[in-house]
Amino acid sequence: MTQRISDTIFGGLMGEFHAVVYRADGSIEDKGWRRNVVTKVGLNRIANRAVNDASSKAGFLAVGTRTTVASLDTAVTSFGEVGRKISTVLTTAAQSREWFFMVATFGGAADGLTAVALDSAVICDHVNSGLGIPWNIVNGLAVTLQQSDVLNLTARIRVGSHDIDHTA
Repeated sequence: MTQRISDTIFGGLMGEFHAVVYRADGSIEDKGWRRNVVTKVGLNRIANRAVNDASSKAGFLAVGTRTTVASLDTAVTSFGEVGRKISTVLTTAAQSREWFFMVATFGGAADGLTAVALDSAVICDHVNSGLGIPWNIVNGLAVTLQQSDVLNLTARIRVGSHDIDHTA
């Protein structure tokens, strides 16, 4: 079922298999690409690994000063990063069959971000600034914190279809 989300056509997570048979007589049969169904437990596993996999969890939120629109090639070093935090929800509570999400707070004085124009945010998979892979990026936050201000940032990525025996 295809749906529209923010004026983008979205049909849910999709994958494919490619089958080629190499016969003993030297002939080759290309069976082509076949789209597959990602099962509801498969969707749950994808979301779970995004937040629980020890080697590649997307467990960190970063903020930056980038004001230009990001692209599919945006690198983790190109959004003007000024702060990175581990998500406060890094358990299976941070995922469902439809979404996985991260939450972090950034303080003006507490994180040295007073009077810094924060315009971008990123989910990434490494604790250290400038390292890892950016999983998604947003521009247009337009937030400038004062001394005692706190920014509570929640980011999420949709991995599946809506209403498939949703877990949490």
